[in-house]
Amino acid sequence: MGHTLRLLDLEADAVRGGSLAGAHLLVLGAGRTGEAVARFAHAAGALVTIHDSAASEKTQAIGAVLSPLGIRAVFGETAELAELFAQADLVVHSPSVTLGFPTVAPSVAGPLEAFAKAALALTGETGTPGKILISEPEWTSRLLGNRWRVGVTGTKGKTSTSALLAAILATDPQHPVAFGGNNGAPLIERALEMPENVRVVLELSELQLPTMYGAIDVGVYTNVTADHLDRHGSVESYRRVKQRLAGLINEAGTLIVNLDDPVTAAYAGEGRVATVTYRRDAPLPGGVGIVDGWIIAAGVQRSARYGGGAAATGPGGRIMPVGEIQMPGDHSISNVLAAVSAALVAGIAPDAIRKAV
Repeated sequence: MGHTLRLLDLEADAVRGGSLAGAHLLVLGAGRTGEAVARFAHAAGALVTIHDSAASEKTQAIGAVLSPLGIRAVFGETAELAELFAQADLVVHSPSVTLGFPTVAPSVAGPLEAFAKAALALTGETGTPGKILISEPEWTSRLLGNRWRVGVTGTKGKTSTSALLAAILATDPQHPVAFGGNNGAPLIERALEMPENVRVVLELSELQLPTMYGAIDVGVYTNVTADHLDRHGSVESYRRVKQRLAGLINEAGTLIVNLDDPVTAAYAGEGRVATVTYRRDAPLPGGVGIVDGWIIAAGVQRSARYGGGAAATGPGGRIMPVGEIQMPGDHSISNVLAAVSAALVAGIAPDAIRKAV
């Protein structure tokens, strides 16, 4: 038999102390994320079963790798699902296997919904025992604890922006960088080994955001247009999902928005947290923009964790010439402005930003 878990049992110190030993854990989805969760939980002592509704060559290959480790693999439309859910103390789902998404197979949706109704609320008391349903991004967030993290989202540009930001942050030898999320690199297997001073860059799509509740320190928006309506049903629903990132920022955190995009520009007026704006024109006070061919920062405030106060710049707020941007395409200018804004909040010097870009 397994045992009853509490939300606090999913935190780093508890996992290191053996909180998952003997717990029955069901992983939904056998992609890179599901495989990473299965390996992590197995190493922590859990009794792991991984399931995917697709019985493809790809999933069978994953099963062939995991089974010798002692991880049970169950693939295809199977009647075993109800039994697997009944046995599970903890169900961890990949972002694509989120309740309500059309990507969830009907054979999974029913048992998943029943389990969700009986599971603990992820925003509730962490010491209450019960069944737990959680996504990999949310579990990773809990494992990271108080480590500084920035989330980047948008319809277009989030991959380029988050990768560039990670490269800029990596110029600081005092703070290692971890980059993962929607780029296909789940961080859960590395979370327990990350030092306290790590900076974590998360690329977040409309798949991850609905499953997340833990706070982040900086939220960066590139743009929000109509996309993935097959999954979300309407433009309004898609925008609500994207807006979740702003709501995840902690009270001491920073929201970074694109004033050239009307949807994200509207988030700047919410006023719950400090806001840095950027645009391809002269910057507003406290923001980033372009003047006479130079990227300019107009009093961007650093995170309190990195000293607070105005971020360092060159004369007149200069960061770098626009003409030095190496990334192809005119759209890359906006991506660079977003990454520069976040780097300044993290206290990165303008010379380091210029070299990385």
